[in-house]
Amino acid sequence: ARPVQAPSALLQRALGITAGEADLVGLLAAGIELAAAADRLSIPHETARSRLKSIFRKTGCRRQIDLMRLVIAGPAGAWSGDPDAVARPAVLAFPARRAQ
Repeated sequence: ARPVQAPSALLQRALGITAGEADLVGLLAAGIELAAAADRLSIPHETARSRLKSIFRKTGCRRQIDLMRLVIAGPAGAWSGDPDAVARPAVLAFPARRAQ
């Protein structure tokens, strides 16, 4: 199964980050490595690293794994796959798990 990427607007609002930073976080949370995420966003690897450092400052995270835990527990974990969820305030809680 392909990972679902949380909407950038949801990540931006929930984490207090820029749109470009939210795009990067969404790709990282979907399991894309930093270099590949930079390629997908058509930005240099150093720009992606700079954005990641800015995200760390804004979220208080020190490592990428900590950021992913925050995202999974927060906006990405709360996103049900409903694109209209972006228009509603983020609820920072785990969704009900579906049987696979």
